[in-house]
Amino acid sequence: MSLFIIRVELHSNNYVTDFTRLHDLMQVNGFSKTIKSDNGVEYHLPRAEYLIYSSTDNYSSILKKVESVVKLTGKTAEILVTESKSSTWLNLTPVK
Repeated sequence: MSLFIIRVELHSNNYVTDFTRLHDLMQVNGFSKTIKSDNGVEYHLPRAEYLIYSSTDNYSSILKKVESVVKLTGKTAEILVTESKSSTWLNLTPVK
């Protein structure tokens, strides 16, 4: 199963409202705002970062999916999709 980390910088003057809508739409479409460590602890990803696991999609199809979600907000965005085999982090906030 492939892991993709996505960054979406929404072009918006109303950050809270527009990003809340984006987060909700991304979640409905299978994207997560959290990541799990090898020991099972779940952490919040940094702002504008999302994660998805997929066994069939490649980065191009993930990009198209994210683009279609962003369009639902009525905004434009800068989008970066990275396929990752592993990741590490520092100072992410644990999910309570």
